[in-house]
Order: sequence, then C-alpha cells, then structure tokens
Amino acid sequence: MTATALKLSERYRLSAGGLPPDAGVALSAELPDAVAALISACLPGWSLAAERPAPDAPDLAVSAVPGGFEVRHDLLPGGCFEAGSPLEAANAVAGAATGAWIRAQPGWVQLHAAGVELAGRLTLLLGASGAGKSTLALEFAAAGRRLFGDDRLAVVLPPAGTADRAPEAVALGVGPKLRRPLPAAASAALRRLAEAHTARASETVALVALPAALLARPGERLPVARLVLLERRGGEGGEVPPGLAPAEAPAVLRALLPNALAPCLGPVELLAWAQRLVGLLPCLRLGYREGSEAMALLEDAP
Repeated sequence: MTATALKLSERYRLSAGGLPPDAGVALSAELPDAVAALISACLPGWSLAAERPAPDAPDLAVSAVPGGFEVRHDLLPGGCFEAGSPLEAANAVAGAATGAWIRAQPGWVQLHAAGVELAGRLTLLLGASGAGKSTLALEFAAAGRRLFGDDRLAVVLPPAGTADRAPEAVALGVGPKLRRPLPAAASAALRRLAEAHTARASETVALVALPAALLARPGERLPVARLVLLERRGGEGGEVPPGLAPAEAPAVLRALLPNALAPCLGPVELLAWAQRLVGLLPCLRLGYREGSEAMALLEDAP
C-alpha cells in the first residue's frame, strides 16, 4: 500500500512509565498526530515524549494509507496491521508496546485475560471474545474494585520447587475498553462509570480512563488466586449451567493458549508453561447472565 501525505510528529519514545530501565521497555515510534493523541488513553501510565536525536529506523512505525493506517512492528502478525481508524491503530501500537515489554522479560507470558483484585489477590477472567471479560471487569471497577487489566496482562510462574508460592500477574498499563453499545444487562453503576470516564470512543468501542485508584500501575504485581473461565448464559453456544463449578483443565488450556504471547518460548515450552499454571491454581467455570450475578458469585467464593 502507498502511504498518503500526512504530517508526522517527531519521532517518539514510548516507555512504560515509572519503572527503572531494566524493568520496563522503551520503543522508538514514528506516529501520525491523530494516533499519537490516543496513546495516553490506550496506555495510561506510559510516557510518550519526542525523541532527540531521532534514530535512523524506529522500532515501530504508523503510516497513513488509503482507508486508514498501517502499523509496522515485528511482533504484529506478518509484521504489519492495517487499521481502519486512529483508535484501531493506537490499540495496535499498545499491543506492540506490551509485546515488546514481554519479550524483554524472559519468563513472562502475556495472557488474553482480565484481572480483578479481590481480597488482595487476583482473579483472572478467561474466555472467548464476547464472553464478557471487559464488561465484567469494569462492573467490578464500577463497584470500587481495582483492575490489573481488562484484556491483557502478564503472568510469571514461581521457580520450580516452590509449590507454596502462587503465580504472579503483572499489570501492563493498558487502558480498559468497552464494546458499544453496552449490553442491556449492564448495571446502572457501569453506565455511570462509562459516562463519566470515557476518554475516546468510536461507534463500537469506548476507551475508559479509570481513576488511578482503580487501575494498577504498569509493572505492579499481585499473586493470582484462581482462573475463571467465563461462559455467558444464553449466548451463541446455547444455555450453560448457572453458577461456579470446577473447570476441566483442557477447557482452561483452550482458553489460555490461542492468544498467549511468549516470544521467548517455543510452542512445546508454552504448553508446558500453561499446564503448570493450570496445575498450580484453582480453575473454575462461571456460567452467568448478568454482571451482578457473576460479581456476587465471585465475591462469595472462597
């Protein structure tokens, strides 16, 4: 595709904010102004600063093309992602940035999951697209619970031979998103939260700028208490049993593996990693229809 003329701001340095150099990641990024303006909403807690002197070749580049934007980074599928809007492009930039951070930390694996802090430990919400991870996570936020992410976070296993230590999740500093329109079952509290804290929105997605007290800082860690596989009742797969029940390991692995990002691990190593994670933690299946129902079940679970 041939890039169209569009003013580019200076080269930027995109960094996981507030972390020592050996604990975070910094990328050189060439961004159109329309995309750069959305980075703070997609990556709250990260910093974006003009980079001087600009390197010869940026790690990540976004170009305007007919119909949208082209995002280039070696961790994107095929090295390139075609975005239809500045918001989609900024979200792809966020994915490349967190992926680069994961790659710089051997032993970290990025999971497609939401993390909610309950009683000082994290409940990780897993499920296919549309299972309600983001919506349920933000229902918890509307009730005052802290999030470690609604869509992606990193998990670190304890060293071998330390069965008394739980896996830890690491917040990546990604801002939560809500699909629009909100589901009919969304609570009044969630609707108020979305109305008060939506930073940017398109017809289908809203970026939610949570107060600092409700969103973990990039690099913040907490032990993981359990893995919960979400199954929305009355969805496309038909009716599922309501309530919490033990989840079978193969079902949890099927939810974990397809979107896990582990640049330092091969497929066999990643499978072994996921099997160990599932073996270390209680795994539950949650059948639910409304967020309030799911929240009550998870709050009351041991």
